[in-house]
Amino acid sequence: MKKLLAAFAAVALTAVLPAQATTFSLRTIYVASGVYDSGDAGDLGPATSVHCTNLSGKVAQMRVSFYGPNGAFEGASSANALANLATYTVSTHGTFFSESFPLTGPITQGVLNVQSTESGVFCSAMIVDAAGGPGATDVPEGIALHMVRYNPHPGTVE
Repeated sequence: MKKLLAAFAAVALTAVLPAQATTFSLRTIYVASGVYDSGDAGDLGPATSVHCTNLSGKVAQMRVSFYGPNGAFEGASSANALANLATYTVSTHGTFFSESFPLTGPITQGVLNVQSTESGVFCSAMIVDAAGGPGATDVPEGIALHMVRYNPHPGTVE
């Protein structure tokens, strides 16, 4: 009888006490090839921009890294906190977006790597004319890059 009461108490305490928080480190959620940057100053020439929106319900830490065609590291954003429902943009150099940008210099045939602490973050990428569209300012004109989901979010198909 004592063993049964001890087992019941252990189960009851487990149901009442809060679960322990689990901390995840940054993990790759997307990769894309075809990164291009002209090496021009901000707001000039082509650049690659990555947009990520957090739908996880939690604050996500984010980092975007850029690599050259031979795999050499070219630059990365700092790990930034991204609130739920917020969008984070990183470009290889300054564009018309409100973004952070690492100093990468010129890149052709590069690769980008998006890392996050949450899988409920969704991203897209494009090569843009940093100055905007022809004859208009702040109008994105560019080429979409195909992003490959590396670690899928449960219940989604991308």
